[in-house]
Amino acid sequence: MKNQILIYFCLILFLNSCIRTECENCTKLLDTQFSNSQLDLIVQELVNNSSIDSVNYQNWNEFITVNFPDLNFTFEKCSKYGGMVSVDPLGDTKDFRQVWYSDGSSDVLPLYDSVFEIGTIFYDCE
Repeated sequence: MKNQILIYFCLILFLNSCIRTECENCTKLLDTQFSNSQLDLIVQELVNNSSIDSVNYQNWNEFITVNFPDLNFTFEKCSKYGGMVSVDPLGDTKDFRQVWYSDGSSDVLPLYDSVFEIGTIFYDCE
């Protein structure tokens, strides 16, 4: 019985020693070809549904505050590999891409020719 407990204990230690963790600091960013003044004009045409009055956005900063509260925020993301563990949230974060369109929608094919891409949100991990 003591030998079995010792074998199980050694097996558990061996499996735990095989687990590798990889971590990086990731920042959520927006890539766009437009200037801030152009972005102001685009979002001033959009209705701010989070506003009590349902008025249009005043400017690009208000649009960012409402829709991307964690933009330019840096955090640590980790993945674990080895043994019986294979969890890769870091890889999922690195692969994340979200396209935003001039009608205020994201990741949807535009229904109208007048709708165009204003930028892509992604994570920059180092």
